[in-house]
Amino acid sequence: MISLGTCLVGQNLNLVSIRGNAPLGVLAQVSAADKYDQLSNEAGVQRSPAEKHAREALAYALGAEQADSMVDPRAFTEVILNARDVQPFSFRANPSGRDIDFIEVLSLEFSTVEVRIDTALLDHTPFPGHESIQISRVDGNHRLLIAERLIEKGEILPSDFPTVPFALFLALTPEQERKIFVDINGNHKSMSKSLMLNFMAQHEISDSNSISVDELAGWIAFKLCSRGMVFDEMVNLGGDLRGYRLNHSSNPPLTLVGVTNAMKDFVSAVGAIRKKSEVDPDFLLTIINDFLEVVKEKFEEAFDRPYEYVVLKALGLTTLAKLAGTIHANADITPETYSNELSINCLSVLQSEVDFGRFNWSGYTGKAGMKVLYQHMQKVLTQAGYGDLVK
Repeated sequence: MISLGTCLVGQNLNLVSIRGNAPLGVLAQVSAADKYDQLSNEAGVQRSPAEKHAREALAYALGAEQADSMVDPRAFTEVILNARDVQPFSFRANPSGRDIDFIEVLSLEFSTVEVRIDTALLDHTPFPGHESIQISRVDGNHRLLIAERLIEKGEILPSDFPTVPFALFLALTPEQERKIFVDINGNHKSMSKSLMLNFMAQHEISDSNSISVDELAGWIAFKLCSRGMVFDEMVNLGGDLRGYRLNHSSNPPLTLVGVTNAMKDFVSAVGAIRKKSEVDPDFLLTIINDFLEVVKEKFEEAFDRPYEYVVLKALGLTTLAKLAGTIHANADITPETYSNELSINCLSVLQSEVDFGRFNWSGYTGKAGMKVLYQHMQKVLTQAGYGDLVK
């Protein structure tokens, strides 16, 4: 017998649900996903899970105990289950302690009940079919999938998983489940990727080696958009743009997604510096901000009329960011030996030798286009005596 503890009973729009908290593993142990298969299970209500997403979801949950809730708060929305078969369930009313049936639960006569599941009455078939699923996963299968596998292998006990919220419906039909699943997932509006990166980057880091390339790139990109930095008031951060348009009469020339993608090339290229023990991420931020400030000075017209040049397009910005990382890594600079002279010298050469006009690079897009532009800059800088810095 498994107890899901004392739960709240209440209205959820035009349905009644039981809401509580339980270990993620317990919810995985007692439930199953009714996956749609166009040949073998046309009545299924669940999509096929994305393995990577499922693994990431569980890792996120398992890492919560070690994460500092002040700087890395973590939470899940409710796992939604439906008791297609109510026979394994028993309910005890609070505070009377009287056993009640599911009809009385649905009557809303009791606001709290203890929910228990008799596991001996559950079908433990490894791959249950549509008709044999007793407790169906309406929403949250990705969060439960890998937990279920770890339990089956005996690697973790169901009760040892982190506690998460759940909502339990009683005796809904598969058709009702399908409707709720579509309402939740089909009508979901994706969050702006720039806004998501914006929120994710709003934390401080102390060691550039402690986080991934993507995380460091996102942090640097967000900082470059801050007050007084090179891209101040130039980047769409993913929010409402009406205020920006009112002040500037146009949309921002950059997006946080675009700047972040460019910074990934910078972080990758500057790897030799980053590998040094405890490199302050602010030092890497200084390098790229100073470099881009020189770009802004040398190619002023590209910042004034960004749509006429590729400097602030993905083609130009990503290639220039890679160049910034490469020349500073090859120069083996340290915070003690750093100066902006290297950026000034190299960009002065590019200013006189490379035309970043949009029509000169028409048709050059993606990684292939970036490679062509980068090789052109390499050639120009090598001819000017900077070959060791761009190799």
